[in-house]
Amino acid sequence: MRERTNYWKRLGGATTSRRHLLRGAGVGAAGLGTMSLVGCGNDDDAQDDVDVPEAAEGLEGNTQEIDVDLETFREMYHGRNLKELPHAGDQPESGGTFRFAFVAPSSWDPTGPAAGTLPSYLLAHNQLIRFKVGDNVDNHNFQEVEADAAESMPEQPDEFTYTFRLRPNVTFHDAAPVNGRQLTSEDIKYNFEVYSEAPVQAPTFNHVESIDTPDDETVVVTTSEPAAYFVNSLVVPFNWIFAPEHHEEGGMDRNPIGTGPFMLESEEDLGGYVVVRNPDYWKEDDHGTQLPYLDRIECEYIPAPVDADAAFRQGQIDHRVPTNYDSWRDIVTSNPNIVTQVTTPPPSAHPFIVMNLNNPPFDDVRVRRAMALSVDRDSIIDSLAGGMAAYSYGQDFTYFGREWPWEPEELGDWHNYNPELAKELMAEAGYPDGIDRPLECFTAYTSGLWFDVSAAAFNQWREIGIEVDHQYSADQSQWQSQYFQVNYDDMMGINFIGPGWDPDAFTYQGLHSESPRNYFNVNDPDLDRLCEQQRHEMDVDARQEILREIMDIDLDQVYRLWLIMTYKINVRHPHVYNLADTLAAWSPVGWGSLNLEQTWLLGGGDGA
Repeated sequence: MRERTNYWKRLGGATTSRRHLLRGAGVGAAGLGTMSLVGCGNDDDAQDDVDVPEAAEGLEGNTQEIDVDLETFREMYHGRNLKELPHAGDQPESGGTFRFAFVAPSSWDPTGPAAGTLPSYLLAHNQLIRFKVGDNVDNHNFQEVEADAAESMPEQPDEFTYTFRLRPNVTFHDAAPVNGRQLTSEDIKYNFEVYSEAPVQAPTFNHVESIDTPDDETVVVTTSEPAAYFVNSLVVPFNWIFAPEHHEEGGMDRNPIGTGPFMLESEEDLGGYVVVRNPDYWKEDDHGTQLPYLDRIECEYIPAPVDADAAFRQGQIDHRVPTNYDSWRDIVTSNPNIVTQVTTPPPSAHPFIVMNLNNPPFDDVRVRRAMALSVDRDSIIDSLAGGMAAYSYGQDFTYFGREWPWEPEELGDWHNYNPELAKELMAEAGYPDGIDRPLECFTAYTSGLWFDVSAAAFNQWREIGIEVDHQYSADQSQWQSQYFQVNYDDMMGINFIGPGWDPDAFTYQGLHSESPRNYFNVNDPDLDRLCEQQRHEMDVDARQEILREIMDIDLDQVYRLWLIMTYKINVRHPHVYNLADTLAAWSPVGWGSLNLEQTWLLGGGDGA
């Protein structure tokens, strides 16, 4: 971690201001007309008088000091401290409505091309195994795994065999076409067979040779070769359990039916959604209380971050993810009784730029290196993220035993800010006066910190003669069709790397020339060889060495342009419990959506 000295106190004196970074970034909207940057930060927003939410009256959170350095901030609001909240050890209470800001998915079908976006919506479904999420996890920056619909983690008598034993009481929702029937091993076999040909999950099943069901509660998976990635990849929350008859009817796109804790009540196109408690949910807590605790979850789409912040301050929503430190500070100033948690950024969710490597000028590595060198990541971190970010790269640093992100010196020669060398490389590539046309870049986000970060990079590219025609739209399907079908001429600004947790998601699945999840047009024989090799290396130390080789090649060739990894600040009102983030499983907007079955409200949401 770079040394920082109280960045919070000297934001006003940063070498590059937020306005300078964003000024004239060539922003033009696709289908929306001109879009202002209102909602992309709140450095100029006046604070309104606010009322303490009724449910939180008389309660205290854990938010104390504000003006501390990054390292102190990480320790003060580390997830391990959530165990010390006043009612953390109480038996959870049932009832109430939990409210947060988010948008309904473009499709609920986990077998479709947009399945990688669905882990934030694991409400109506279960998995065989899942991430462990909650206030009492030992270290939220290292991911733990637990059994879900399976009784335990799979038995592995050898390197080729995985035996899953199902819980005997798992049932589907009491809705057509399943009508509350029991989950069986044949359902899991059907799921695996469909996923083996699905665009997102297929790489997980590349080496599955057979799937046997010796009885209704046992599934035996046999691989043709050792598959170091298989179990870890199954944990990622787009491996939903669904009913074969529902899939065959073709109704999963807009009607999620599974074995999970909630059932969809309503949704709006490009808007929010509502789910209600599954009264027949099969799972209980350790005290025998049926899950989920919540009666209802109401999700409202609030696209402007400043509006979402205001809704949280007024108690209209129970949870908020401030876009940056300034936003968090404003919230704490008006609502000092909130609960704060900070988590390290996951390797699969941070802004970066993908390029069509088959088209000029991106087919020349000198241009790609020049673009990487001309991004001043330090000034972006200090001015836009308030110091709450790190240099980025899409590989899980925790697999290498480290809790916090990569250091700049670990990311090769082209992450360093060096505009003079960048200009030399542009000249060598035949562009001494810059590119003679604007380069189009469509971003998957329309506001917020990630939008600002991308816009800042676009502005900095002007120093080496690159202008950007920045396009964006609130229609999720627009960027998804371009990205997942690799249907872009120049660039896309994306925060969607895999997704994945096992290193295979960041190597073979993203970089191998024959992977369906290679959205970047990478075609490198050396990478192909190494990506295949790491898939079968069961020794962790040896696999780490291969992964490091892959990283070195990828970073040296600048196949993707990496920007920054933003730490996530999770805030909630103090009557909300068990809504913690972990490294990858952010709650409730993220892979930690599964944790909503265990979220509870003190007094059922009516206060203490």
